[in-house]
Amino acid sequence: MKLSVEETFPYPIGILLFNSPEYSEIVLRSLSSQDIKVNPSRVVIAVDGYINSKDEAVGRNNQVDQVIKIAEKYFPNSKIVHNKNNQGIARQFQFLENELFNFPNSEWALFLEHDFELFPNYLRGIDTFVKVVNQFDEVVQVDCTGGSAIAASRGTNSVYPAGHHWAYALKKSHHFERDFILSEYIDSITTSYYLRDWQEINNTLQRHGVYPLGSDKDHVEAAIRNNMGKLALTSGLRMGRHIGAEGEHFTPEMFSKMGFQDWDSYKGSEFHISPHEVEKILTVLKHEVLLSVHQVACHVYEFWFSKMTQADNEIANLRNECTKLKSDNENFKSSMSWRITAPIRGIDKAINSLFKKS
Repeated sequence: MKLSVEETFPYPIGILLFNSPEYSEIVLRSLSSQDIKVNPSRVVIAVDGYINSKDEAVGRNNQVDQVIKIAEKYFPNSKIVHNKNNQGIARQFQFLENELFNFPNSEWALFLEHDFELFPNYLRGIDTFVKVVNQFDEVVQVDCTGGSAIAASRGTNSVYPAGHHWAYALKKSHHFERDFILSEYIDSITTSYYLRDWQEINNTLQRHGVYPLGSDKDHVEAAIRNNMGKLALTSGLRMGRHIGAEGEHFTPEMFSKMGFQDWDSYKGSEFHISPHEVEKILTVLKHEVLLSVHQVACHVYEFWFSKMTQADNEIANLRNECTKLKSDNENFKSSMSWRITAPIRGIDKAINSLFKKS
């Protein structure tokens, strides 16, 4: 059943903001401008702290106060929580999940970050998607970003394995069934999130038979889903736009290389899908998930192989430099200058020896 303009988005919404006023302004404005209403009493906004953050470490300005003011401007009647010290993405989303799934009528909840702009019908698309897949136990997460590692060969009005964790709705039952693993993962991060110890995380997750391709929250959650036989799906239609050229996992160069600056603008298209269509392609979706995992693994291998090759080249260059310096040193020792300055070096050594005794 399609929502009318007068109706309200039925699920609670959690939003994670950080030290980017420009992004926060775009995202919150896009949420407040949806073509269906948002109930501010069912919105929780977490603003992560600057102290001990990666932004502080690299010397970016502290603009968190500006972010809080923007949140208060768009959602003054919502719960806004600010941490002085940086908690990191994983811990903040755990907080938001615990908050949202305590609301009544919260079988699903929507989670947003500060770097994905929603087109005006995004919430309508999420509501359509959730109603269609709710009967399938395998499907525990959906989004309408159109962000998939699999080519959209079935067209825009179909579903695909989700390639990113942007603006997604999560099923309450999955929150509870994976919570004990995620809690251990988060507890294993004893430093700032960006300094997390991959080996410690890996040791923790392997005890549960979970082997992520990365140590960040998204890779860990994807590995848990795969281990449990669950699916995260995205629409074939893009109903929003990733704007995070600079962030925890993106640089402007990577953003451009992955083509996000070319994502389509809003064209008013609606997302249409039926339970029967989803049921027909569930087996295909499971195979596509395995394929996307394989593709990501290949990319990870390629990335680290490139890094190792670069490191090997740098080590070889350093060895060549050391060999050259050693040769130059031997030549200098055998030169007349070395022999002439020998008495001066002897006096200097004696003076240094006296200083050390003193």
